[in-house]
Amino acid sequence: MMKKYTCVLLAAMLALSLCGCSRDLPAEDSVTAAETTATTLVSHYLRAEYLYRPVLSELCEHSAYVAEGTIQTAEITVIKGITFDVLEISITESHYGDLAEGDVITVYTNHGLEDFPAPAAGESYLCFLNDAGDICPEGTYEAVMGHACSFFVRSEETYTNYFTAEVFQRTELEAALLHK
Repeated sequence: MMKKYTCVLLAAMLALSLCGCSRDLPAEDSVTAAETTATTLVSHYLRAEYLYRPVLSELCEHSAYVAEGTIQTAEITVIKGITFDVLEISITESHYGDLAEGDVITVYTNHGLEDFPAPAAGESYLCFLNDAGDICPEGTYEAVMGHACSFFVRSEETYTNYFTAEVFQRTELEAALLHK
């Protein structure tokens, strides 16, 4: 009896190893921003734009601060084996939280994506932020999703995501922040 179960188990394992058991990511055209969250990780055929695609309602929900600012300095540092971009940002407009125009804050973002440029000094962004976790120095901030896809470039009344090119209007941001 035990040999029968062992044979069935081995046959099932062989079938899985030959056929595979992972799902491929959906075609880009079939995925909408509303369907994709920051935690979407479906297979070893990972495409970063799906893993890191921001959803405005989630960004607002998980942010303690939403502010626009200009990067004064940008450096790279390693803390406990993790590489971070360290950004000194001068706040130009605060949308949510207790940051004020003129504040200069230090923001840590993960520097884990090769072939993708980090935000640079002189550039301005809308940022979704939280107080930094235990690994970063006290009194600093971190990007909500841990990396620069919590950053958006403003053009008139439109914000475009730095990483995925997702777009939303200022009125959508204001509406999402009203529900916080």
